Amino acid sequence: MQYLGGKSRTYKEICAFLESVRQPNQPFVEPFCGGCWVTQGMSGPRYASDANQALITMWKAACDGYDFSDHIDKQTYDTYKCTQDQTDPLTAFVGFGYSFGGKWFGGYANPQDPKQHLGNPKKTLAKKTGNLNGVKFKHQSYKDINVSGCLIYCDPPYASTTSYSAVGLFDSEEFWQTMREWVKMNTVVVSEYTATNDFVCVWSKQTKTEIRTKDGRADRVERLFMHESQVTK
Repeated sequence: MQYLGGKSRTYKEICAFLESVRQPNQPFVEPFCGGCWVTQGMSGPRYASDANQALITMWKAACDGYDFSDHIDKQTYDTYKCTQDQTDPLTAFVGFGYSFGGKWFGGYANPQDPKQHLGNPKKTLAKKTGNLNGVKFKHQSYKDINVSGCLIYCDPPYASTTSYSAVGLFDSEEFWQTMREWVKMNTVVVSEYTATNDFVCVWSKQTKTEIRTKDGRADRVERLFMHESQVTK
């Protein structure tokens, strides 16, 4: 299933890095779980949350064995776009899985058209769900999280890039200030293109954006950042 900003191309390397900085028996926390590419690739105790209630509804239902539709037509897509029932497992499945580039209700993409490179959302979701056994999902804002002794991986809406209306505007300045508080009691890794001066790039890789244009997918450089206090000199 597509998800705007998802880590389908880089999650294996990101997970490998995260495991390398993880302390023994350290729980893994992902406050912006999104498409769950990273969460499904991590070991040990895992806690995943997101401010998008429909997304968490979908993941909980998927892990409980919910039978998602094999195909969503445009009429059904338009119906879900209008209603956007946050308690219906199909809302996020349709809103992300059947939209161009995985952008929240960003226009119907027909998986039966090979030119749209959508694949089969149901099969992709089922395959990923098989790696999410035991994950504790919760609908909440990252600002409501209060943990210590954890490995926290944050993949927030990137500054100056496309976001989706389901969770409203994102305050990047407030986010970085929260990260400064979290590093006092946790190991924190942030995925972004750029960061504030007190966060150091510890990993990077050139990849492609999810959104296709007439010229193809644009290049981008994925980066992971950690606070300078947690980086070995």
